[in-house]
Amino acid sequence: MGDRGSLEGAGPAWLLRLALVPLVCLAAAGCGAFQPDEPVPHAFRVSGQADGTVEDLDISCRLTLDYDDTGRFWDSAGVHVKEVRMGGDAQRTVLGRDSSGISLWPDLFSLEDRVRILGHDSVEIVSPGSLGTGVPFYEGIGRLVGHLVGGGRAAGTWSCGPFDTRGDSVGVVQGTWQLAPRQG
Repeated sequence: MGDRGSLEGAGPAWLLRLALVPLVCLAAAGCGAFQPDEPVPHAFRVSGQADGTVEDLDISCRLTLDYDDTGRFWDSAGVHVKEVRMGGDAQRTVLGRDSSGISLWPDLFSLEDRVRILGHDSVEIVSPGSLGTGVPFYEGIGRLVGHLVGGGRAAGTWSCGPFDTRGDSVGVVQGTWQLAPRQG
């Protein structure tokens, strides 16, 4: 029979205990594996605002985006990814000193957004349909970057750019967003 530090000559009961260790580890909190409903809830809302003055224009932006996960989760190069559907609206108002201006308020909808958890506290909400449009407003909401703050919540910053249309072609303002659980 081997010494205490060796498995040589170990009986079947000892080998069975060794085989059960990975199973117990998986059953008890996943041994550090991604728990998709822990950092970001199944249903959540992102609310954001950005305000500022650029070139004598008062600019005000708002986001209200509701997300529901699709049940699809995966790991990609150490990044945990959750697929989500999104619906909501955003608003950008631009007013000149004479109170003339424009307000645009599009409805937003996407079936292919992603929540990416990077490391232990970084989060990105990516809307591939908004990226690559060349429209600064949509580019700004196409990738919301922030950090997890616990309790299924996150917060970050975003840039609200113009729609590049008549009356709204200049001025980027910085703002904040918050992610909070929502009743599905």
